[in-house]
Amino acid sequence: MFGLEVTRHPSSRVGWSQLYDWGEMTLSEISGSSYTVRRTAELIARMPRDHIIVAVQVEGQSRVRQGALDCELLPGDIAVYASLRPYERIFPGDFRTIVVTLDGTLISGRHESLDVLAERKIAGSRGLGRVLSQHIIELQREAGAITDHRGVIAHSLAMLLRAAIAASPQADADDSRRSRTEHLRAQVTRFVDEHLSEADLTPDRIATALFVSVRTLHWAFAGSAHTLSKLIKARRLQHAMFALADPLRAELSIADIATDAGFTNLSYFSKAFKEAFDTTPGQYRSRALKTAHLSF
Repeated sequence: MFGLEVTRHPSSRVGWSQLYDWGEMTLSEISGSSYTVRRTAELIARMPRDHIIVAVQVEGQSRVRQGALDCELLPGDIAVYASLRPYERIFPGDFRTIVVTLDGTLISGRHESLDVLAERKIAGSRGLGRVLSQHIIELQREAGAITDHRGVIAHSLAMLLRAAIAASPQADADDSRRSRTEHLRAQVTRFVDEHLSEADLTPDRIATALFVSVRTLHWAFAGSAHTLSKLIKARRLQHAMFALADPLRAELSIADIATDAGFTNLSYFSKAFKEAFDTTPGQYRSRALKTAHLSF
């Protein structure tokens, strides 16, 4: 297995009832009550094991968060997520769950394929989702008696997982991916706006806060008008522009406003402002405040 951070609540009860390690695949059944598990960026750096995680909710419920995935699991439901991206799983009450980890090489030798598989929920109430859910439950039940052909079983489970994911109509899959991307962009923009003045507003920090990898973060903005770095710069400049035009901040220096917007170098701020708005911060402020006074 790999490192996890566990947060226990006052009524927590947790226990690993069974764990089977078959090399390319592990199966574990966990039961308990009221706690949260996280895999943070720091833990990933210490134990960078490349796996797809397939979690089946057997009893109770849980919530899974990774990147744009934020879903509730009810009995039979499945969540698929990746070990190399931060994630969080919350168990609000009594529960039983089965967690399968599949080595990345079982899916494909190319890491891009893992991106396609991860961050998704599979409903366990019908179709191949139900087949996959019941297969994992039965496999866990009989795992102690299985001594041969474990590698074949692991490969078969990986194929069944791919089939369950592929069973969704392509249009629905595209819509889901697009929706998740837009949701992640909105989360990033909100986080950036809330932390503009902080100099350490870096992709690493944003990724950690939102439980995604840095690569996923950059990928979400690949098809947009702005890269992530350009988004941060644009939001900071917009914040500074509003502040410069605010009569209530007229006593603040341009340097103070630049610092409040997250710029640590006044010369760089002035140059970036001129490039963005075709005027200097001082010229813009003078015109904006004069207009504001005339409007009273």
